[in-house]
Amino acid sequence: MSSLPTPQPVINQAQYGDFRLLILHLAPGALTTLVYLAFSPLAVRLHLPALSALLLAIIVALLPLEMGHLLLQGKRLNGRWSLEGVVLYQRDWRGWRYLVMAVGLGILSIAGFALSAPLDRFWQHAAFGWLSGWYVFSDVRQYAQFSRSVMIMVLSARLAVDGFLGPIVEELYFRGYLLPRMSRLGWAAPSLNCALFALYHFWQPFNLPTLFFVSLPIVFGVWKTKSVRVGIYTHVLLNAMGGILSLVAVLRH
Repeated sequence: MSSLPTPQPVINQAQYGDFRLLILHLAPGALTTLVYLAFSPLAVRLHLPALSALLLAIIVALLPLEMGHLLLQGKRLNGRWSLEGVVLYQRDWRGWRYLVMAVGLGILSIAGFALSAPLDRFWQHAAFGWLSGWYVFSDVRQYAQFSRSVMIMVLSARLAVDGFLGPIVEELYFRGYLLPRMSRLGWAAPSLNCALFALYHFWQPFNLPTLFFVSLPIVFGVWKTKSVRVGIYTHVLLNAMGGILSLVAVLRH
């Protein structure tokens, strides 16, 4: 992955129209979900959890789509494969400030998760109770049928893909690239960016309330600080922590 570019001014950054923003926010999630659904029968035949099909879809669809789009924009702008002038909000700080911000925003996100969990359960039951059990990969009861070695393999892959690679690319794409290009909306920009980011997770629509409230502190943190690194560190911290806890639970039981 290309290193992050030197901070660029964002005041005069060209703004994208509403339709373009909608497509750029939602299309990667829609295409990734289609790939996920296509891979799921194969996972069933191999007696693997559906989560393995989702991880494969992220690797072959989501990450190439988002990172590829960023690099293509850099190629058009700079004449070379680069993120310079594409990924913005590059204010640089001392390392300890990133740690403090990541921990603080992480605590707010965890609080958002705790407060939205009841709403999440209601939403899942009311709107998506018809979904097949395998599609709701957050339901840990389905994993009892798989061997310990299989679950260790799948959850280790999840830690690498969803704990590190995914958050880095998503923050570069959604907060470093798209958020500055909707700044004309003022304080509505981070709220809309957060809402579209939640909707983009078509592979887990049953978690829509939680996705919104967990992401909200991260988006506003980047918006306020004008530093995409704040979003990267916080997103990685949260996802890696969730991945480690899942792996530890399997190892213990």
